[in-house]
Amino acid sequence: MNKVLIGATLGTAIGYLVRKMQEEKQFEKAADAIADWAAKAKKRPRMP
Repeated sequence: MNKVLIGATLGTAIGYLVRKMQEEKQFEKAADAIADWAAKAKKRPRMP
């Protein structure tokens, strides 16, 4: 029961933060930054 309450609370908090970021147009900036980082990570050769 405790885990369910913690999960619901975290889900609500994360949803609220994402909505606020979308209102302030920061969500798109964060998504672009993550996409750029992922592209750079794919280009980088992996160490054996």
